[in-house]
Amino acid sequence: NWFYALLAMSTVLENRTPFLRILGHALVHDEHGEEMHKSKGNAIWFDEAAERMGADVMRWMFAGSNPVNNIHFGFGPADQIKRKLLTLWHSYSFFVTYARLDGFDPTSDAPPISDRSVLDRWLTAKVNALVRDARNELERYNAMAVVKSVEAFLEDLSNWYIRRSRRRFWKSESDSDKAAAYSTLYETLVTLVRVIAPIMPFFSEEIYRNLTLSDPSAPESVHLCDYPEPNEALRDEALMEDMALVIRIVSLGRAARKNAGLKVRQPLSEIRVVPKASEEPARVERLKEQITEELNVKEVVWVEDPTYFADYVIRPNFRLLGAKYGRDLPVLRTAIEALDPADAAECVERRSEVVLSLNGREIALLPEEIVVETKPKEGLSVTEEDGCVVALNTELTESLEDEGFARELVHRIQNMRKQAGFEVSDRIALSYRATPRLEQAIEAFRDYIRAETLCLKFEAGDDGDFTVSEKINGQEARIAIAKAENTW
Repeated sequence: NWFYALLAMSTVLENRTPFLRILGHALVHDEHGEEMHKSKGNAIWFDEAAERMGADVMRWMFAGSNPVNNIHFGFGPADQIKRKLLTLWHSYSFFVTYARLDGFDPTSDAPPISDRSVLDRWLTAKVNALVRDARNELERYNAMAVVKSVEAFLEDLSNWYIRRSRRRFWKSESDSDKAAAYSTLYETLVTLVRVIAPIMPFFSEEIYRNLTLSDPSAPESVHLCDYPEPNEALRDEALMEDMALVIRIVSLGRAARKNAGLKVRQPLSEIRVVPKASEEPARVERLKEQITEELNVKEVVWVEDPTYFADYVIRPNFRLLGAKYGRDLPVLRTAIEALDPADAAECVERRSEVVLSLNGREIALLPEEIVVETKPKEGLSVTEEDGCVVALNTELTESLEDEGFARELVHRIQNMRKQAGFEVSDRIALSYRATPRLEQAIEAFRDYIRAETLCLKFEAGDDGDFTVSEKINGQEARIAIAKAENTW
């Protein structure tokens, strides 16, 4: 009725339509799908919703809903949206924190895209694809697709690009790689808020204004900017497809680590991968470092035969064979278990009969009468999804264990820095007391520990401004830190 009233008033008063097109939706229900009624106590008034969840969160909820379905509106769904949008805010906060520390100037000459790292080029291609898709969908009034695309992009931005690039922002020296990382993230954030500005006008304006205040050439408001246009020169479908494959392998590798109970901070010797297609090893070669670093493994090994990962275990399907063979079942079981496991598994996979000898006579078993199970080989943790199979070598050498101790120690020291209220740029003095086994690992990776924790002074002892007792992978340690300018 509201839109009809607008149409009627505009026709009478102005003799023209007040709008060109309206994107409407079905009914607004509560978050449980029930109709809202004041008498039921489940009605939410606009002022209350705007105050508690924010107008932009409401807009995102409506824009992200399928207009042919009822909208389930409430504070629960709003909290879910806030968690998703916090990903953007945290990404923006990460950039601002380090850009201020390093004095990044967005008006300075940015490194050419072609000279930037593969991660930078990938993110640039991804945001360019987002711009293309957003324009196409908004021209079709399909706001829901834009919302879903932005949320997927935020996952890639935060959980892949920023996590994979953290060291580039953390390192103390300013070089071309660091400049490229800043430029790429800055350009991405500015473009992203321009993409979402029609849907989230206030949130996008806040971020845009803070990012571009130092650029006199930038429009004063995000709403004075043109909507971004895709740049065909930045399109790189092959890189995006290859990185998607890498991310899938990494995801399976993480699952394999979890299954084996191994933290990512514990280095492993290798991950073995069965390619779904023959060209996959060549496609991943230029991105192999993304896998080794993200999974903390030394090598990526391609294996053609998935049986290299696991042994087949063959047994009878007792539910089907019990009634059929009765007293002969124990002998039949022995005959089945004596089969070559790989040959029997191949027959079952091909859905062909398995022929064997039972009490001097030859019998043929149907594929469903045999159960084929796989058992990971000793020292491997195997995961599989959609035909992609990976296996982590879980055997630990003394050197790998040493590096695991060092990485875990660095993690604990970084937590201590936060608890002590140190700034991310503060240099520290570090002292420790540890077991002989942990002492061996510290000596082997002393330079690594110093570099990762911004440590200028590193010695045995337990004096400092902030001291804790820790167990590092089961080894007792007492660690003390202080700002480097302190004397102790």
